[in-house]
Amino acid sequence: MSTWQFLTSDDENEPIYMLGKIYLISNSNSNSNSNSNSNNLQSFQEDVYSRIWITYRFNFNQFDNSSLTSDCGWGCMIRSGQMLLAQALSIIKLGRDWIRPKILSESNINSEYTTILNFFHDIPPSLFSIHRIVSVAQKKFMIPIGNQFAPSTIAFAFEALSNDFGDDSPVKIYVTDSCLIFEDEVEKKCGIQTSNTTTDWKPVVIFAPLRLGLNHFNVEVYANALKDLLKLPSSLGLIGGPPGRAFYIFANQGNTLFYLDPHIPQEFANDFTNVKIYDTYHWDSKPGRIQISNIDPSLAVAFLCQTKNEFYNCCYDINQIANRNSHTQILSTMKTRPDFLINNNDTSFEIQEFEIDGELSSFAIL
Repeated sequence: MSTWQFLTSDDENEPIYMLGKIYLISNSNSNSNSNSNSNNLQSFQEDVYSRIWITYRFNFNQFDNSSLTSDCGWGCMIRSGQMLLAQALSIIKLGRDWIRPKILSESNINSEYTTILNFFHDIPPSLFSIHRIVSVAQKKFMIPIGNQFAPSTIAFAFEALSNDFGDDSPVKIYVTDSCLIFEDEVEKKCGIQTSNTTTDWKPVVIFAPLRLGLNHFNVEVYANALKDLLKLPSSLGLIGGPPGRAFYIFANQGNTLFYLDPHIPQEFANDFTNVKIYDTYHWDSKPGRIQISNIDPSLAVAFLCQTKNEFYNCCYDINQIANRNSHTQILSTMKTRPDFLINNNDTSFEIQEFEIDGELSSFAIL
């Protein structure tokens, strides 16, 4: 694995915040920093390589009531969402410090790692497969197969699948509405009861679909708050990207966002007994980079809370960010849903069409 050299930019001396870790990296690749939270470029590179990369696939089994055997051209938001959720499961099952061996063999492959990838295998029985995602979106949200998803669509599809599997789901999913996290709703979903009897907390991924501008991302108003959210220990990054495209954005360095790109078609991974297949789920090069000013205003941030204490700390951190940006806060929490929002937690969608690069595309809008 060759060492990356980053181009000089205004952000080069800023720390990189990545999924709860901090990396101090410069073009000189100095290793003399004694801060225990700092790592060198090689450590950052290994961390990026260990993230699960999910892309367009072709030649998989066709969807029900459809002849489509590929998601090329329309599945980028689904794939970006799968990547984000895969990172959550990786942290839950393998730990945040897990690094994937560069060369896999039957002797060093981790069974939990293979379990995670199987959750996203492109076959109908897999819990978070693209087949199940488009099926639940079609049945519950009336979204035709082959339509591009909005960030909110994939978040609610994950929540529906997790709910359908109940206690067999490896993670709970909670999706915000009105830019608010209602703490008692998360507590109920994860097992905390209001009586004297309590149950074990189930890990939860909290999705927060946001719109941070009208036609363009409003940098002056929202950039600082968004970057602060990405710095949190509980951050899973965000799904979004430039208009008409979706990436999994997992880290930032100042105004520079790092992403994994799903827009690379690969053959259906049909044989998980072949360890070489697992290499197609990892990106062995520099991650993509995009300036925060160039992203679409419609996106979804996400957080992982494995324990109730992590959840309460996450809520505290989010509210601290909201207080610092009181005139432009983008997300906050409340203990319970107020009466005037009691009927505002339904998940209904409409299909709208937008012109992208001269072509008309349909999107599901919450």
